[in-house]
Order: sequence, then structure tokens, then C-alpha cells
Amino acid sequence: MSLLPATLKKTVFANVSSVKGQKRSVRKGLRYLRVGGADPYHEVLQRIVQNIARGRFSLESVSTSKDELERFRVENHKTLARIYLLKIRRGESSDLFGFYLKDEVRKGGFSLAEINTNREELFVLCPHATF
Repeated sequence: MSLLPATLKKTVFANVSSVKGQKRSVRKGLRYLRVGGADPYHEVLQRIVQNIARGRFSLESVSTSKDELERFRVENHKTLARIYLLKIRRGESSDLFGFYLKDEVRKGGFSLAEINTNREELFVLCPHATF
């Protein structure tokens, strides 16, 4: 179940075929991510990228850049890694979530320190997921 506001859901997740509609969808999704919208962050970002790819318009025309989209992508991976870290610290399937955390760190290209952990802590909490 998505906690996405109904108005954003209509525009970001709508199957938009016109360039104007795609731009509107991208702008609305960007506003949502810029104010810290978290659920479903990955889905909103994915839809933004899809609409940009489908539309015949520049990033500048929707007031964004490759750098901003890259920051959103990395932040998405950090958010997921933090969720997995919290689950590991609570003792929930630590090895499984350790593998997931490791994958998010790899995909996002950030350090363990950026999510407030280190190899030593993870070795103790999930010894089968080598870091």
C-alpha cells in the first residue's frame, strides 16, 4: 500500500502519453522528492526517469539536472540501507538483511560510515554477509 498523496499518485503514476503531461508528471515527482517524500521513493524516482526517457524534453525544461537525479538515486539506496541496518540491529534475519544492505551500499557507491555503521559492527551482527 502506498502512502503517496492521491494528487501525486494521479500525476506521477498516471500513464501519460503527451510531452506536456510527462513534464507535469516529472515536475510533480521532483517536488515530492525535494521535500523529502519517502514512500515510495524508489517508485517516484523510477517514474521520473521513465517519463524523462519517453518525453522529448531536456532536464533543464523540468528544472532538474543529471546531478540532482544522481543524488536522488544515491539517497534512495542510502534510505534502503538504513532500513536494513535498523532491522539488523533489531535482530531480524540479520544475515539476509546484511546481504541486502551490502547490495544497497554497492549500488549506491557510498561508505558504511555514511549510514552510521562500520565493518566491525556488521561482522558481529551478521557474520555471513562479508563487507
